[in-house]
Amino acid sequence: NLDAAMGAEVIGMLKKMNALFNQTILIVTHDQDIAGQMDRIIRIVDGRAIV
Repeated sequence: NLDAAMGAEVIGMLKKMNALFNQTILIVTHDQDIAGQMDRIIRIVDGRAIV
């Protein structure tokens, strides 16, 4: 687990890498604040993917 400041820094770096290299980045999290920052969210509910 990262503290809030380091977590924000890591997410920022991943988003920059996504933009720079046009690569998909997969992030698995239970944190709704982090998920809300992403361009696309796929949730798993009762074993099913919800797009």
